[in-house]
Amino acid sequence: MRKNILIIGLILLVVGIVMAGASAVEAEHSASSSITGASTTMFPDSNGGYHSQLLNVSSGEEVIVVANQQAYLIPSEDLGTATQGTVASYAVAPSSSAGNTSTYSNIPGSYYIVTFGSSSPSVDYAVVSGGLGHLIVTGLLVLVGVFLAIAGIIVAIIGAVLKPKNKPVQQF
Repeated sequence: MRKNILIIGLILLVVGIVMAGASAVEAEHSASSSITGASTTMFPDSNGGYHSQLLNVSSGEEVIVVANQQAYLIPSEDLGTATQGTVASYAVAPSSSAGNTSTYSNIPGSYYIVTFGSSSPSVDYAVVSGGLGHLIVTGLLVLVGVFLAIAGIIVAIIGAVLKPKNKPVQQF
C-alpha cells in the first residue's frame, strides 16, 4: 500500500515539474515574441496634442494602452484632422477598459494614439499578437504544475513514512 502511495506521489511530482517547466518556457517565449511596437514615446503635433509612433495592427493582434490621461486610438489617416474638440469622433472604442488601461481587439489597420494636454503625457503602448489570453492560460498551467509538484512531494513523503500494517503472527 505505501509503495503505491509513494509511486503516485513521485508521478505527481514529475508531471507537475514537467507541466510547470514547459508552461513557463511557453509563457516566456510567447511574451517575448508577441509584443511589437512597445514604446512610451509621444511626439508633439501641430494640433496642440501628442501622438505615438505609427502602430500597424494585423488581424489577431491587440493594442494595449496605459495612459495617465485620456488617450485616443485613431486611424492614421485622421491624424492631421483630429483636434482636441473632434478627436472623440475619430477615436476607436476600446474592446475593454480597466482603470487607466485600454485594450483594442480585432482592428487591423494603421493607428496612432493621440492625447491632448499642456505637458508631455505618460503613455505606454504595445501591439500584442496572440492576445493576452494565451499568456493567461500558460500562466495558469504553470500554477497547476506547481500545485501538482507540491501535492506530489506531500504524497511521496506520506508514502515514504507510512508504516506497513502489522501482520498478525501465525501460530502453528
